[in-house]
Amino acid sequence: MKPNESGVGVDSEDAYAKVSFIDNNGNDKVETIVTPLGDYGKVMITFTMQSSMKR
Repeated sequence: MKPNESGVGVDSEDAYAKVSFIDNNGNDKVETIVTPLGDYGKVMITFTMQSSMKR
């Protein structure tokens, strides 16, 4: 995918975290935590800047 394409940085639902717990009333609960959107461009800029500072 290219950075400007729709869906870049979006994980599929099967990649979301599932948290199982027992609430204060003793009920079993499962909550889904949606993966936050990433920004690969920012990661690369940061990596490049840090790498160039080490030289």
